[in-house]
Amino acid sequence: MLRNYILWLLPFIFVSCTNSVTSTKSNIPKEIQGDRRLESYYTFIDTNMSGLFHLSENGEVKKDSGNVSEEIILKNIKLAYQSSKDLLDQKIISESVFKEFVLPYRLNDSPIHDWRSYIWNIQKRRKINEINSIRTLIDSCNSINNTLKIGFKFDLKNTYEDTLTINKILDNKSGSCVTMANYAGYVFRALGIPVAIDFTPAWGNTPGGHVWNALITSDRSSIPFLGAEANIGGYEPFYLFKMGDNSIKSTYKLPGKIYRRTYSVQKGTTYYKFDNQRNFLPMTVNSRMIDVTDQYFKVSDIILPLNRIKGNPNLLYISNYNSGKFVPVMAVERSKSYIFSKMNRNLLYYVSTYQENKDNTNEFPLFLDDSGHSIFLYANFARRTSITLDRTQSPEADQMDVLKHGWEVEECTRIANGKINSPPIPGKEYKLYYWDRKWVLGDKKLVGPSGSLIFDNIPTGTMYLLCEKEPTEKERPFILYKDKIKWV
Repeated sequence: MLRNYILWLLPFIFVSCTNSVTSTKSNIPKEIQGDRRLESYYTFIDTNMSGLFHLSENGEVKKDSGNVSEEIILKNIKLAYQSSKDLLDQKIISESVFKEFVLPYRLNDSPIHDWRSYIWNIQKRRKINEINSIRTLIDSCNSINNTLKIGFKFDLKNTYEDTLTINKILDNKSGSCVTMANYAGYVFRALGIPVAIDFTPAWGNTPGGHVWNALITSDRSSIPFLGAEANIGGYEPFYLFKMGDNSIKSTYKLPGKIYRRTYSVQKGTTYYKFDNQRNFLPMTVNSRMIDVTDQYFKVSDIILPLNRIKGNPNLLYISNYNSGKFVPVMAVERSKSYIFSKMNRNLLYYVSTYQENKDNTNEFPLFLDDSGHSIFLYANFARRTSITLDRTQSPEADQMDVLKHGWEVEECTRIANGKINSPPIPGKEYKLYYWDRKWVLGDKKLVGPSGSLIFDNIPTGTMYLLCEKEPTEKERPFILYKDKIKWV
């Protein structure tokens, strides 16, 4: 139990200690003094190491500083450079991309180990030869990924997947998207190829979250894929069900935010400035990540003036509704206003404070529409309406229920074409809740012979939840948007 608690605590320790990073000049080892390139690599690794933790072989949490030796760092630098030299010399990858996504001696929180040499022995090579363009790099990467797929099985049995060494991953040859992304990260970086791990803390319109890889082609561009599953150029991480070329009928899992893990500390972030864990809600975002939402979606800023937020707290959070909870996906600090930058559109969000004066708490939902306009959702008791429902959940939820039992293309296609798999059941009672700082019962009705549900005298302007009994993690909210039901 103690080890499980330590593993759970590790991300929060990781966040809380990053402020100890200094920018003082490193003590360059004599072995590489005079080689400006290797000196710069050593400085990058050394000055960003403070604040990192890993698990030892016996499960203890250890600081990297003081436990990762100069010898390990130097060996790693030389092996990494050896693998990437051709790509660097041809300027297929940049120095900054190499430093961030190839050079680091660690990929996750696993015990420190010589994963590069281990993979070289398995691959029987130290780099990818005959690459002269991004196109040939992609082709080579896809060839490698095809080999990773052999014998690998998706399952959810592994625990603490971000603490697995490459040895453990290859022993198990199974895991979720977390293990898949780590697997590819180890292999591709060992061969000198800059591969990142991207993730969303929570989907904004369906349960769960996701982790995947990205081939980094420049400081501002990348191509997604997923190790041991889907290749570069053919991977679409957000499709739930693709309806041919019809984007209107296709369904998607939409993230509010997408982050990319980095080795270096992002000193300009709120997470670096407010490094003490007591300032933060438990969240998977920290100061060693960059926001790449705009590399995947059209985005907009949500700007909240100070006079909208009671008490003007130091930190304000924005969350997505996921599995019956509000999952925080971003924190911002107070300035002339609160600015949640680069937010994905067409999603429901929830703004809140944490550990602030209870008299000055801020909690309210909003909908960011396709045009980037923020629609604030408050229950309007002076203006009430009737709400008619001919389905009990969204088309996405219908398709997810079908896909739990296998890849039923025909049934998902029928749903995409308008079939309702979740109609109200005649004679059954349903309850409609509205949001007023909590879910409040607005009305309950039996389904009549027509099959429709009609709820009366419901406050307008807020979000709603249809339930059979009490709210659970299964239901998704909806709003009235342009006088129509919109499941969010």
